Amino acid sequence: MNRTFAFLFHQLISAEGVTLACTLTVSFLFSVFRRSPREASWILTELPGFPIQVAAALIVGFVSWKVFRHTAMIYVWILPLSILCYLFLVLVSAQGLIPAAAFSHFFGSTCHPSSHCFDQVVFALPAVTSMAYAVGGLLAKRSG
Repeated sequence: MNRTFAFLFHQLISAEGVTLACTLTVSFLFSVFRRSPREASWILTELPGFPIQVAAALIVGFVSWKVFRHTAMIYVWILPLSILCYLFLVLVSAQGLIPAAAFSHFFGSTCHPSSHCFDQVVFALPAVTSMAYAVGGLLAKRSG
């Protein structure tokens, strides 16, 4: 497989595929157990650090390494994290936020879809899932 295609494939899976799979899985489970869609949304988008998506990305990254063994998958975190770091610096310098407030904006409780703020879901979530995907692949690579 072409290295560029492999990288783009893993980039898409790590940043968007895991998130989509988690959304579909949680939505399905909540409908089966007759839970509120609002609860599903809260679990997926308002828990700091996106633990469901991180756990899924670790597992998918681990399994993907075992199946594909593409070295490119170890580097999928670079682009999303670079974008997130740039936006973090913009918030700190241009908006005048202190670093702790900017960190809370992306990973804490100050910016959620319920308050019509989508920065966490659009920028922080892909960065976090791609890092977890790469860590999962690295763990699989190290385990043999």
